[in-house]
Amino acid sequence: MNTAKRTYHHGDLRNALLMTALDTLVTEGLDKVTLRNIAKKTGVSQAAPYAHFKDKSALLVEVAAVGFSKLKYALSSELKECESTEEYRYVLSNMGVAYVEFAIENKALFRLMFGDVIAEFPKSESYSIEANAAFGCMEGAVQKISGVDFASDSAWSIVHGLASLIVDNRIQVEGDLKTYIREVTKFLDI
Repeated sequence: MNTAKRTYHHGDLRNALLMTALDTLVTEGLDKVTLRNIAKKTGVSQAAPYAHFKDKSALLVEVAAVGFSKLKYALSSELKECESTEEYRYVLSNMGVAYVEFAIENKALFRLMFGDVIAEFPKSESYSIEANAAFGCMEGAVQKISGVDFASDSAWSIVHGLASLIVDNRIQVEGDLKTYIREVTKFLDI
C-alpha cells in the first residue's frame, strides 16, 4: 500500500480559495472562515493560501470584493436599461429592489461587505474597483435624474438602510417584497 501523501495541484488556487471561503461564510458563518480551514476544504497545504493572501483579513477583503462584483452584476441590468430609456425613476426603483433582494439573498456576504469586520482592514485594488463599480451603477442612475451632489448618497442611504433592517430582522416584510421596497423608496424624491 502506498502511504505517500498525494500532492495536489490546483489550476486556479486563488479563485478556489475565494469560492471556498464564500461558501464557508454562507454555510458555516464568519468564524469558520480561517486560512487553515479554507486550505483544508480546498485540499491544499495550510501554507498554500499564503501565496495568495497575506492573512485572514486579506482573504476577507477579497471575499467582500467578490460580493461587490455580484452586487454590480445584480444592478447592471438596470443600469443598461437606464441608458436606453428616459424612465430614470422607474429604473432607480428597480435598482433599489435589486439591491435589497441582493442583500436578502446574500445575508452573510452583505454583512461582511458593509459590516465592521473588514472596516479597518486595508482594502485591495480589486476591492476598490468592484465597490466603486457597484456604486457607480446607482450613481449613474441618480445623476440622470438629479444634478444634486448628495442625491446618490440619499438614495443609497434609504435603500441600504432598508436592506440592512430587513437582513438584520428589524423589519418583517409581509406581502410582496418588490411592492414593499417600491413603497418605502418612493419617498426618495430626487
